[in-house]
Amino acid sequence: MHNALRCVIAAIAAGAAAASVPYWGGDDFPLMGLIVYVAGMVFIAMPLCLYYESLLQSHQERVEHARHTLTPT
Repeated sequence: MHNALRCVIAAIAAGAAAASVPYWGGDDFPLMGLIVYVAGMVFIAMPLCLYYESLLQSHQERVEHARHTLTPT
């Protein structure tokens, strides 16, 4: 999941760079590249980060529960 998240972020950055290519060397700000980057990070990468964090929390809770269950009292 960690590597998939990195790939998604890299793809978003590459898409934003590709969208800004027509503006390179010009006086205009590459607004389309900024829009692609922000929209991709907000609507794609952020939900994936939150999902990854919830998976890590769930795994940590299962490990703690297993430790308490297996530890003799």
